[in-house]
Amino acid sequence: MLLLSDSDEEMLLRVRRILFASGLTSISLSYREVLDVKLGDTVDALILTNPYDATLPERFCLTFHGRYPRIPIFVFIRPPKEIPADMKPVVTPLDVTLSANQWQNEFLIALSRFHGRDMALYQAGSARDHLLEPEPSFGGVRIHMTPIERNIYRRLIRADFHPVSAVELKKYCTKPGTSPILCNIATHIYHINRQATETLGYRIIVSEGGGYRLVTDEEIPSFSL
Repeated sequence: MLLLSDSDEEMLLRVRRILFASGLTSISLSYREVLDVKLGDTVDALILTNPYDATLPERFCLTFHGRYPRIPIFVFIRPPKEIPADMKPVVTPLDVTLSANQWQNEFLIALSRFHGRDMALYQAGSARDHLLEPEPSFGGVRIHMTPIERNIYRRLIRADFHPVSAVELKKYCTKPGTSPILCNIATHIYHINRQATETLGYRIIVSEGGGYRLVTDEEIPSFSL
């Protein structure tokens, strides 16, 4: 979910249309409301859509960043307006003069880099080609995975062979118009293992402790056909 803060109703509607087209849900709050509400893990980003024609609310941005350092702040600007040097580590500028498709792609790429996961599954446009890495390769043999399956696989890689709960993996198993449930995770894991078995001859993911982890090199013989 994305959080929008804006005083320009026309700009707000434009941004919400673009986000909706990407399959991204959003809510809009005033600056005061943003700081009064306790935000949970479901918020992916805060977008300030009025600084492109007004003064950047630096105090607000610094306060928000201090409370939620893991939620990126995106602001709209019109070139050649510059972001103050002390604010560059805090906010990410978006060029409001770009076309909707260009803006959409730039935003998804920036959001993906910040969160370290593939947000391109929300959109079928050119951003997908930039964000999706080559399919996982095992000894030069590639295994086909859908974007969601790649997200799950990347999260398991980061876990370094430790089990990741199904609840945690659910965060990486979302697409437009769906509410992910735990059985979805089991289905995706099954698909990944089926592709691996058909291609490599063994499963690459095992269930453990109520979650899932990658198979270690030492365990491969045990899971070979």
